[in-house]
Amino acid sequence: MSLSGKISTEIRVHATAEKWFNLFATQLHHVQNLTDRVHGSKLHHGEDWHHNESIKHWTCTIDGKVTTYHESVESIDEANRRITYKVFGEDFDDKFKVFKVIFEATPKDEGGDIIKWIIEYETTSEEVDPPFAFLEFFVHKLLASFCIIIMSLAGKLSIEIRVHATATKWFNLLTTQLHHVQNLTDAVHETNLHHGEDWHHNESIKQWTSSIDGNATKYHESIESTDEANKTITYKIFGEDFEHKFKVLKLIFQGIHNDEGGDIIKWIIEYEIKSEEFDPPFGFLQFVYKASKDVDANLLKA
Repeated sequence: MSLSGKISTEIRVHATAEKWFNLFATQLHHVQNLTDRVHGSKLHHGEDWHHNESIKHWTCTIDGKVTTYHESVESIDEANRRITYKVFGEDFDDKFKVFKVIFEATPKDEGGDIIKWIIEYETTSEEVDPPFAFLEFFVHKLLASFCIIIMSLAGKLSIEIRVHATATKWFNLLTTQLHHVQNLTDAVHETNLHHGEDWHHNESIKQWTSSIDGNATKYHESIESTDEANKTITYKIFGEDFEHKFKVLKLIFQGIHNDEGGDIIKWIIEYEIKSEEFDPPFGFLQFVYKASKDVDANLLKA
């Protein structure tokens, strides 16, 4: 698998898209006063917090560790309420060649505007995982403590991975040999048909046992739809160890051909948690990445 990738999340919020954009475009220095997740932030270079040439120094707790890094604004697109930040230095340079955080705020006529955070990264080696902890910290631990926001119970997580096997090979595996996945990764302990006789029929239900968040986790899966033209499959995930946390949990696969070489697979998790005491399914996203990494290596050998 490639060292570069993209992870993202979308959240429906009560504060307006305009209010969110103004906070990050004009009051970034105020963020440290809104949450105890940030221990300190200061101007490292420059005099204006929002000037592209200015560099800020941040100290935060990420994944249980005090982490320091620098940040600068790469670009601001006021028309689309989009800000791109470069993150670098100190605790990031040994793991990432490229690390960008992109914020987007989108108004919705039906109410409940949407904010989206995208992290584009390139790791320094295959031993470095995508920055899941940063996504979890920045989006849900940090921002959930802001007094200006009450998050919706529904949202999206996604990851894009540049793979060695072709998008067609990936799509064919999942549409014709799903039962074989358990043989290609140790992240899946076991899977079997729970209902039905055809692994790829929409009415069939499979039972999976996988390593998620360090625990053996059981759940059911069925195919909601398959779009061959766009190499897209939508799975419903339900039952057993997920039922008490999620009203809705869907996993969407998309295989994307890339003329420049190195096709891309994209996984999207659409979810609705049952209450605010439950976190979004970050562990499930990490499981999908781990399994994809193993499967891609084995597909390349085949």
